[in-house]
Amino acid sequence: MDEVFSELPENLLNINYIYVKKYLNSKKLSKRNQDHLYRHIDCIKNSPFDKAIVGRFSSKIIDDIDKRITECEKSAKEAIGWTFDDQKRYDIAIEHYERILPYLKVLHMTFKDDIISETVLNDSCDFIYNKIPTASSISSIKEVNEDKYNKYIEILEMLDEYATDRKILEKIQPALCYLIHSGEEHDIEISVYNHDGNALSEVNVSMTNIYTDKSYVTTTDSTGTCKISQLPQGKYYYSIEKKGYYPNDGKIDVVDDSTLNIRLKEVKPKPKRYSVDVIIHDEKGNILSDVKVSMTNTQRDRTYTATTDSSGFCRINNLPIGKYRFKVQKNGYNSHDGRQYVFEDSKLNIELKKKHQSLHSKRYYPD
Repeated sequence: MDEVFSELPENLLNINYIYVKKYLNSKKLSKRNQDHLYRHIDCIKNSPFDKAIVGRFSSKIIDDIDKRITECEKSAKEAIGWTFDDQKRYDIAIEHYERILPYLKVLHMTFKDDIISETVLNDSCDFIYNKIPTASSISSIKEVNEDKYNKYIEILEMLDEYATDRKILEKIQPALCYLIHSGEEHDIEISVYNHDGNALSEVNVSMTNIYTDKSYVTTTDSTGTCKISQLPQGKYYYSIEKKGYYPNDGKIDVVDDSTLNIRLKEVKPKPKRYSVDVIIHDEKGNILSDVKVSMTNTQRDRTYTATTDSSGFCRINNLPIGKYRFKVQKNGYNSHDGRQYVFEDSKLNIELKKKHQSLHSKRYYPD
């Protein structure tokens, strides 16, 4: 008897699961069958049995829906691959959408917080979005076939509702916004200043519609302002550029007549750097190799070093303008110190003197 009761949850849930499989595998999921499907899924999800058992059946249902959607996507891909007519391709995409919409509704309504369910939904939404026309193409359909235009709007609204992935929504939402607000136009006034608040003229200003990729370009006048009129409502990338200044890029949502105030930061020229060529020789004019030369910037307390080669030459590069202390050293020779003001490429010709060895004598006292 205990064994019978222990198997009861599995058996009762399995009965509902069999009906779920039946409706999922039907060629067309009618409204009536959808209602039956939801009822059996609710029986499984809201059953009082162990959560692990319920979770296992829920995962099986999501997996079955995923397989069904995958089969539909494969069929749609094959059908699209057989035609080069864009209109037929778009019609196939609509048919695919209508075929899998009931499955997407099940995932969205009954498994909304499930990670695997979200993944299936996002993948399906991305597949559909990439098979329908672009927003600009959909917009041109409106006058020719308003029913089809409305169908595409319906599809995009569904994708916007069901998708949760940010990258997918960043594609869907601008397209939907562009279509919904198509025909609405606004003016935007741009004012550009430098860091001190002074107006900047002859600044290049461009605004590019995120979805249609259409750009609107103008230049600021002597007051640092410019105006772009009759800008279609939507999201835009803007780019503000002027020679000698860092560019300023960003996004703006044009939903009404508006203003945009921009400050540009001036590019400070990099300080020039110079080099000092050093030649070392002895008192007789013989070149000296392996001589260590150091130059220390007295303001920055930074030292630059080099060593002479076999020709008695070395070059110290990348020296900023300023005052330097230099020191020249070689074993067996007296070191040489000095000062040098670097403001251009220059040369140092230095003579090192040998150290003189002194002879010490010791007095001898006989016994």
